[in-house]
Amino acid sequence: MSKIVLIILVLIAIPIGVYLTTTQGTTQYRIRAGEKEAALVFLMPSEVRTKVGEKTEVLLKIDTGKETVGGVKILISFGPDYLDFIPEARPGAAFTNLKTSQDKEGQLIIEGEGSLIGQGTIATLSFEALNVSQTEINIDKTSIVWNEGKTGNIFRNSAGAKIIIE
Repeated sequence: MSKIVLIILVLIAIPIGVYLTTTQGTTQYRIRAGEKEAALVFLMPSEVRTKVGEKTEVLLKIDTGKETVGGVKILISFGPDYLDFIPEARPGAAFTNLKTSQDKEGQLIIEGEGSLIGQGTIATLSFEALNVSQTEINIDKTSIVWNEGKTGNIFRNSAGAKIIIE
C-alpha cells in the first residue's frame, strides 16, 4: 500500500516544471523555457457578450512570473466576417513604444518594448461586432525578448477570448 502511495506521489511530482495558474477566468500553464520561466500571454475577459454594431474591448495581458521581459511580439487572429479591428490598440502600462499592424491574412501584430517583471496590460484591443455569431480572438504566436537581450519563443499555452455577438 505504501509503495502505491509513493508511486502516485512520484507521478504527481514529475511535472515539476509545469504548474497551474488561474487568472480571473482564464487558466494557463506556466512552463519552463530553458532556465527561464515562460511568460503567460492571455486576453481578458475570456468571454464577451456584445451586439451587432457595438464596440467591444479585450485586454491583452502578460504575466512574466519573476522574469524581466524587455519586449514582446504577438500575433493575434480573429474572425474578420464577425469582428472588425478598430486600428491602433491603446497601450497598457506594461510596455512603451507599442506598434500595431495587420498582415496580409488580417492577423494583428502587436509589438512593444520596455521592462516588466510580473503582471501587466500590454494593450487594449477594440473590435466592432459585425454579424450575429460566436467567434474567437486567438493568440497564435508569442515571442519574448528577455532583458539580457536574448530572444525566445515562449508560446506554449495561451488563452484567447470567446466573443458572443447577439
